[in-house]
Amino acid sequence: MTSAASTMAAPIGSDHQRVMKRVTWVVSLGVLLNPLNSSMISVALLNIGSSFGVGITTVTWLISSFYLAATVGQPLMGKLADLFGPRRVFSTGMALVIISSLLSAWAPSFGWLLALRILQAFGSTCAFPAGLSIIRSVSRTADRDDGKSSTAALGLISITANVMAAFGPTLGGLLVAHAGWQSIFWINVPVAVLVLILVFKWIPADMRKQSPEEQKGVLHMIDLPGIVLFSGMFASLMFFLVTLGKGTQWWLLIIVPVAGVLLILRELRTDKPFLDVRMLASNIRLTSVFAQYAGLNIVFYSLFFGLPLWLGQVRGYDPQTAGLLMLPFAGIGVLT
Repeated sequence: MTSAASTMAAPIGSDHQRVMKRVTWVVSLGVLLNPLNSSMISVALLNIGSSFGVGITTVTWLISSFYLAATVGQPLMGKLADLFGPRRVFSTGMALVIISSLLSAWAPSFGWLLALRILQAFGSTCAFPAGLSIIRSVSRTADRDDGKSSTAALGLISITANVMAAFGPTLGGLLVAHAGWQSIFWINVPVAVLVLILVFKWIPADMRKQSPEEQKGVLHMIDLPGIVLFSGMFASLMFFLVTLGKGTQWWLLIIVPVAGVLLILRELRTDKPFLDVRMLASNIRLTSVFAQYAGLNIVFYSLFFGLPLWLGQVRGYDPQTAGLLMLPFAGIGVLT
């Protein structure tokens, strides 16, 4: 996010710390929506599948599609924040969360719910890259910024996101038991509305204007072919995994490496890559951090999705009980 520091109006003098604290809390509140929605739905899948008459394999696409959209959305929203301003992107994301959450509760079919879930993922994933850009911009306006304020802000955001992801199944179970599966979408609306209000009240306005060249080259800046290849590679892998044991579609395994090779070739040839292959290849330590983070999340979300489904489908527990049984895992995760 190279232009982040020049995109926002600067707070002056003694107001800096106060503005920084407000900005941090607003961003933290917006960021928690993505991890919360990623894990909260796990205890509601059986109820959703029953409502729409679809099987467990189909209904789990509410999880897979959310993660695919979030994986694509985060770097994409970072680039859009550079182009259009982080506050605009952050605010647009909250508006998308409100719209998608309201409509999801009245989705007429599973297909509509899936589409709205993807829209929700794109909206909620705006908060992290745009929020970091906002924090860095505000932090750099201080006369003597030693980095401590932005480090503290990142720590608070990280804690908030991980705590909400851990407590998602428990909160989701309580909501589904007392207000139906629709409530896991309704819960987003007051939070997103509050964040949107605070954004316009406390977040400094974007000051940077797009140049005519940037306005004409948006598609080049976001690397649409790279996004398509990246999405196709992971979507094919997901389709293959969900078909295991029931008419396994082996041909999908051919698409995965082909799309991967084409993605690498594409990213090496463009000056605005969606996935910076050169940077990853030249910085092994950073790549290892990404790999560790991916491995950690695979384990984390395998537990937080697999166990609630097993507790509900195999053991026959209701969503509230399944969510409460997940509480010890949440506590251990938070302490760790």
